[in-house]
Amino acid sequence: MSKKFSFTPIDRDPKEFTRQRSGDIRKVYHTQDANQHKFQQEREYTRALNSTKLDKMFAKPFIAAFDSHTDGVYTLSRVPQLLPYMLAGDGDGVLKLWHLGSQKELWTARAHQGRVRGLCAEPNGSYAISCSSDKTIKLWNLDSKDESMSSIHASGDRFAKIAEITPLQIFPGDSLFSGVDHHHKKTQFVTCGNTVDMWDVHRAQPLHSFQWGADSILSVKCNYIDTDVVASTGSDRSIVLYDCRVKSPLYKIGMMHMNNSICWNPQEGYNFIVGSEDTNLYTFDMRNLKTPSMVYSDHVAAVLSVDYSPTGKEVVSGSYDKTIRLWDINESKSKNIYSTKRMQHVFAVQYSGDSKYICSGSDDANLRMWKAVPNQKLGVIDKREIEKLDYHTKLKEKFNQIEDIKKFQNDS
Repeated sequence: MSKKFSFTPIDRDPKEFTRQRSGDIRKVYHTQDANQHKFQQEREYTRALNSTKLDKMFAKPFIAAFDSHTDGVYTLSRVPQLLPYMLAGDGDGVLKLWHLGSQKELWTARAHQGRVRGLCAEPNGSYAISCSSDKTIKLWNLDSKDESMSSIHASGDRFAKIAEITPLQIFPGDSLFSGVDHHHKKTQFVTCGNTVDMWDVHRAQPLHSFQWGADSILSVKCNYIDTDVVASTGSDRSIVLYDCRVKSPLYKIGMMHMNNSICWNPQEGYNFIVGSEDTNLYTFDMRNLKTPSMVYSDHVAAVLSVDYSPTGKEVVSGSYDKTIRLWDINESKSKNIYSTKRMQHVFAVQYSGDSKYICSGSDDANLRMWKAVPNQKLGVIDKREIEKLDYHTKLKEKFNQIEDIKKFQNDS
């Protein structure tokens, strides 16, 4: 005998499920009963694995190369209040201001007789400071509200005539300079060379000088939060902290190898990182300087430059091994490696002000622009695609400890 089956038809009002406009939200009914979704965990794992694989397949971090420099690009500096702008100094003593969005050179200046060794921008974006081995420090106008600069900043034509500017002010020094950084609250800046000198933009001579053993100081940085604290690295393999309020050095750390670059965490004022000649990066906590709190080891040659992202959660480093590496601050191994066939030794790296892009300068006379997230999509993204990307991001975070997921995430 054949069995008879009874079916209950689903009765739904079409008005409840028909969208009146294309922008209306789609109504989706989803039961939370786990018995109705017995394979939900397996489905989510498969989606997370596929999403991780696709991220690696479609990763295209390289965006553009700016090749109008005639010598290697050795210094970079972002302009804090002007997000699309990047300053670059090269080995021929030329200083250029670039607009990253239009990939256009806004102005150029014959800044120094020798290589531009130090470069920084004032926190409000009014001016920039450069220094060199020709024993001079120069101030350059960046104020977009200034009448002389407004037409330069407003020009959107990529092929418009490039402006040539002259310095606002020149500070002569007694010895060569190897680095400069601006105070984050005052109209003061600090330089390094034979000594660490504190300057004021309204005075022609340094306010005071610091020295503690080293024949030459290689790099210097001001703290973003505790703004009167300054850190420097010296040729005697030392890291020295200074306090501008008491006009004296605070603490000295002796390392096994020389450190080429130093940077403070912009969100955690007690942490700083140094790039060393022994191919490693070291993070130190100012509250306990006896041992480094984190060691990053993936480079195979000396680390020449290092920079924190403005969020303070990521680090980028450039090395003599012709690569750029990106790190999470809590992971000792790099998560991404950037390189091209033509790129040579990377002397400068810098995050953009919104943490989405990275600029690098190398001695093949190129300034390159990269994505901070290799598979990030450029351009306009609609709402549904944003929701999809957020969903896949949450899935990858949920399963990031699974061996297969970790293998593809760490496969650089």
